[in-house]
Amino acid sequence: MTAETDKKRKIHLAASSALTATGLLLLIYMIIFENEPGAIPLAMILTGAGWLYFALSKKSSHNTN
Repeated sequence: MTAETDKKRKIHLAASSALTATGLLLLIYMIIFENEPGAIPLAMILTGAGWLYFALSKKSSHNTN
């Protein structure tokens, strides 16, 4: 594995985690202040979680070789 690949992987993990965390915080905010979740925070959570899942599964598939 090259250093460039490792750097890209860390960026993907950080970005997907940040997207998921931001979505969760926005969802909590909207539920507390507007009494309904809204579609944008849910989409952010699902997108970030899916991105994180694929980033982690790609990482584990590279480690087995």
